[in-house]
Amino acid sequence: MAAVAARPGNRGFALLIVLWALVLLALIVTELGTSGRMESKIARNLMANAEAEAAADGAVHQAIFHLADSSGQAWQADGALRHLTVGPIPVDVRMDDDAGKVNPNLADPALLQALLVVLGADQRQAQTVTQGIIEWRGGAPPEQQATIAQRYQTAGLKYQPSFAPFESVDDVGLVLGLPHDLAARLEPHLSVHQIGIADPARADPVVARALAQLPGTASAANPAVPMAYRSVSITAVARPANGAQFTRRAVIRIGPGLPRGYALLVWDAPAGD
Repeated sequence: MAAVAARPGNRGFALLIVLWALVLLALIVTELGTSGRMESKIARNLMANAEAEAAADGAVHQAIFHLADSSGQAWQADGALRHLTVGPIPVDVRMDDDAGKVNPNLADPALLQALLVVLGADQRQAQTVTQGIIEWRGGAPPEQQATIAQRYQTAGLKYQPSFAPFESVDDVGLVLGLPHDLAARLEPHLSVHQIGIADPARADPVVARALAQLPGTASAANPAVPMAYRSVSITAVARPANGAQFTRRAVIRIGPGLPRGYALLVWDAPAGD
């Protein structure tokens, strides 16, 4: 018996299926290729970020080593920008000495008030804010804390004093009665890590003017703590060639009797890096 010839309609339908199969395969191949390229790019970015972080960390450790150097070749924490290279990655390092800054947790009320006046507050405002700082850091008797907390609530604030030492200078801006603009001028002259003013002669001009209003510099320092101790803020920004960036911020305390000559107080990466 002779074979029955395939109908033209069947051949067209089969061809259509083959064409759709080829299109589907092409889409799958394209998707796999795109996915592979994206994963490869993500892997490269992760590697670049890790390298940038390692470079920034290395630069901070290098700065710490040179700051604690007792051979007479120590680096100076003068706020100048230093350009280092860690491996193939350039890193900008800045070291700021907090020795001339005021610690809001330890400073005498007279110094705090004088500093606020120098920054533009009148005597009444400076006295009110100083009292608020003292209360916040734990200087208020326990029986008065409820009344103080009520004042913050009455002012419409959703927080109250911690009645404990400030953890950062940013927290000082939360004190009741301290305007935002005055807080912004005050915070650059504060450090919660500095133990007293280790070297009043090296205080920044604003702090120096405040000190000049006091009978002497003794009230600006904590006499129970050796003045050889000082804190230094270190910021390292690593910028690899591929455009990635990582910032490491550290604060160290330098002085005799500390392990390796220094103690690490802060080790973080600012938000956004």
